[in-house]
Amino acid sequence: MAAQLFRDQALTVSFSLIASLAVSLTLIPMLAALLDGAPRQASTAALPA
Repeated sequence: MAAQLFRDQALTVSFSLIASLAVSLTLIPMLAALLDGAPRQASTAALPA
């Protein structure tokens, strides 16, 4: 009986955790890099032959 009562809640919590993990691994680092504000410059050092 408890399984019937809490199955939907368990699925909701599980989905929320998986979605949070996906956001924390993809969206947050991308936004941090975009909002960093430090200009990116190409390396001017010569490559060894």
